[in-house]
Amino acid sequence: WLWACARSREIGGPKLAIFTSMTVIDEMWHEFILCTHDYSSFCDDYLAGYVHHEPFTRADRAAFHESSSRDPMAQRKLQEDQLTAIMGFIHDHLGERVMYRWFRTYKRRYTAEFLHSHRLPMT
Repeated sequence: WLWACARSREIGGPKLAIFTSMTVIDEMWHEFILCTHDYSSFCDDYLAGYVHHEPFTRADRAAFHESSSRDPMAQRKLQEDQLTAIMGFIHDHLGERVMYRWFRTYKRRYTAEFLHSHRLPMT
């Protein structure tokens, strides 16, 4: 995922977003970012610079809901176009198997319940 984000940035591809089906990727990214030195070094060494994690904020959610209530069909089309662009990018750069795994398999295998039940307690 990190390589795909860096590559997309490098070639002016779509801004990659983690969809609900890919929550496990987001969880792994969060864990890696916590090791700030290692994460920063990894990005510099392998990705030609730091890959920022830009979560969907409350303001983003509010704007999404406002736009959806104003024109639900246009908002749905925008989301579908974004998903199509991201899936196409992943397919073209990492292959069909990775695309299928990230957008289908992970959704079934790594549910919110699964992730919650396997989270280690904070000490």
